[in-house]
Amino acid sequence: MRVLISTLSFLFILVSFCHAQTSITLKEAISLALQNNREIKALEENLQAQKKEITITQTHLLPKITFEERFMRTNNPTYSFMSKLNQGRFTESDFYIPNLNNPTPTNDFQTVFSFEQPIFVRKLNVYVDMAKKVFDTKGYELNRKKEELAYRVIQSYIAIKTIKGFIDASKKAVEEAEEILRIADLRYKNALGLLSDRLRAETALLEARQRLLKVEKDLNIAKRSLGLLLSRDEAIDIVDDQQIEFIAKSLDEYLKHSELREDIKAMSKKVETAADNIELAKAEYYPTVGIGASYQMNDPKRLLGREGDSWQLVAFLRWNIFDSFKRNYEYQKATHQKNEAQFYLQQMKSHIKYSVFEAFENYDLAKSALLLAEKNLKTAEEGKRLIKVRYENGLSPIVDLLNAQSVLDLARSNLNEKTNALYLAIANLKLQSGILLKELKLQ
Repeated sequence: MRVLISTLSFLFILVSFCHAQTSITLKEAISLALQNNREIKALEENLQAQKKEITITQTHLLPKITFEERFMRTNNPTYSFMSKLNQGRFTESDFYIPNLNNPTPTNDFQTVFSFEQPIFVRKLNVYVDMAKKVFDTKGYELNRKKEELAYRVIQSYIAIKTIKGFIDASKKAVEEAEEILRIADLRYKNALGLLSDRLRAETALLEARQRLLKVEKDLNIAKRSLGLLLSRDEAIDIVDDQQIEFIAKSLDEYLKHSELREDIKAMSKKVETAADNIELAKAEYYPTVGIGASYQMNDPKRLLGREGDSWQLVAFLRWNIFDSFKRNYEYQKATHQKNEAQFYLQQMKSHIKYSVFEAFENYDLAKSALLLAEKNLKTAEEGKRLIKVRYENGLSPIVDLLNAQSVLDLARSNLNEKTNALYLAIANLKLQSGILLKELKLQ
């Protein structure tokens, strides 16, 4: 029996440990999200890929060395003549007309080492600049995504905090509904109250317990939602340590900060990249200059053979003189695209200013709503106290007491909701102005 009890105790502790939830602070939650969120990791990989694209583009400006080995067997008069000449096996008999016109099949192993170095290719320089700007753009976009993720974590964190407040309020509602039922039951037993009063009180208690069950289920969902942001397949609980205080500043300060938002920087880089497209179109009017060299070995019998060898040095200039006005149309297209990007940038700046203004107004409204909720709670508490005294003394019906209790429950829930809505409004204001991570000291 002792062994059985010990085993069952061990299993109970083990199961409890396995089901224990991780509890973290807001800063820890945001830090973990920035480290582990799969969307952020994907964007970081994309950024590194673009960094490699810069290097890839730069390699086109560097020399290239190639090796080629090929075999040919032919009785084509031209190729046969050329192969023997390259192999150094050409003789006077090869000038014999029948041999020239109908040569015997010839084998040729050809080994070539070649080298090419661009000297001036205007397009390549533009491509390198564009690749760098695209890299900067993706970096700014990644930073903005991190800030948006931080806000989503705050939303989830505050949602859990709000639901916990609802649970506390619901527990108080259950306790007070139990007290009302006790009083109604006592009055009924003493022939001072009606059975209907007791039944109404009992119904109110059941409804309060039902509301408590609902918010407890909502809490479980909210915890899983936070875990999802952290790329965890488990519920994550919060530690409400009040370590971060969101304090609002003036609207002008937020508007000033918003001009340096990461997505504005990204869009500005896109405008620059669009301008580079114009330079790219212009580059088509420039010539291409380069040098090259090759070393060739030919042999009739073996790979890498060297019965005959030769070399070449080459300098070249290529200039596209006329292309049916293709370059002109590309220049016009690039100009329109640059104008398009500039209009988008201007619209983005205007929209961000509006978003900051809207967020500030919502913060102001949330602050006023919180003050009103605090006053409503005091009024509801006092109203409930007075009606409870009147009911206990038989001066008010139980309906008035139950209504007063409902008003009090609503006032508690409303205060909890408005308190956390204010925190969220300030967080959104900092998000819209682009300083959320900076304020959290996570940037």
